[in-house]
Amino acid sequence: TPSQLRTPHAENLKNFRQISNLIFPVNSEFAVEYNVTYQNLINRLVSSALPIIILGLISILVSGFIGYILSTVVTNPLKKLTEIVTLIAKGDFTKRAEVKSQDEVGVLAESVNQMAVDLEASTEARVYKEKVKKELEIAAKIQRELLPEVLPKIPNLDLAATVIPATEIGGDVYDVLLDKSQVPYFYVGDVTGHGVPAGLISSVTNAIITSTVDLANPIEIVSNLNHVLKDKSAGNLFLTLLFARFINSKIEYISAGHEKVLFYSAKSQKLDLLPPGGIALGLFENISDKLELRTVDFAQGDYFIIYTDGIPEAWKNDTDQYGESRLLEVTNQAIAKNLPAEKVKETILADVKSFMGSYEQKDDITILVIRHT
Repeated sequence: TPSQLRTPHAENLKNFRQISNLIFPVNSEFAVEYNVTYQNLINRLVSSALPIIILGLISILVSGFIGYILSTVVTNPLKKLTEIVTLIAKGDFTKRAEVKSQDEVGVLAESVNQMAVDLEASTEARVYKEKVKKELEIAAKIQRELLPEVLPKIPNLDLAATVIPATEIGGDVYDVLLDKSQVPYFYVGDVTGHGVPAGLISSVTNAIITSTVDLANPIEIVSNLNHVLKDKSAGNLFLTLLFARFINSKIEYISAGHEKVLFYSAKSQKLDLLPPGGIALGLFENISDKLELRTVDFAQGDYFIIYTDGIPEAWKNDTDQYGESRLLEVTNQAIAKNLPAEKVKETILADVKSFMGSYEQKDDITILVIRHT
């Protein structure tokens, strides 16, 4: 009937209707009947649930055991490696990781150990570098303090001087000294190279000349300095020196292998390069006979300019040097304006700096300008 057709499917399931009925005859007397019902299916599912549950529990236990093994074999070593790295990061470079295998964890442990070695060496090098840097700063400060902060006031003379080292410690040195008779002495020295060895020689030079200026004999003073340098310094270090004094309206000077001197005579209105000569100090003993005391008249309006080779040998690139010709030209222009010593010095150095641009300064630069007022 229609009402029976509208019976819910759920109700039909409750009745466990027969799904199918199959009969297979075996012979004339027997037959096999297959009854497939919902009850049979449910019974079969219930009987299969227990093995499935057992299999699931076994899978969970196996997974847990594998996880434990992985934790022991991989995670624990990684945790120990993390602890070692943390200690190394805090500065304990003696810590080392145990290398128990040749797998990825073992390779990582070896890398951590090598990192500790490299960090220790790098840290020691950095500490040493900072120590050396600090010592160089102190040495540079001492060297600067050996140079005159203010040049002495000398009647009839206008003075200006400066040193521009190429590195922290330079090899150039200059000073203006007065002997016991108030006679002024001037010198500019240039030690081969620059850096700590050159700085030590320049400091020794300063000390020796200061302590012997009262000998009042330029050749004796320079000869004594040569003796000390030859006796106390290495053979590969030597000093070129221009040593001069102003006495009786004349400048007497000795060139010990030094650069030429710029000399301007107001009387002739001519700027000349006085020739170099002599031999550098610290190379040979007993050079008194090779030291020549030269003399030029030094009157009002005259200039006597001493410099080191850092000026004419300044580079603007790998091939072009400042040179003597440009030095003569810019000096002549400054002197033609009758500029004071300080302005002449600044003009020359500004031109050298402009010529060099951003190119590296290869050598120390020193200049001493003496003007007769």
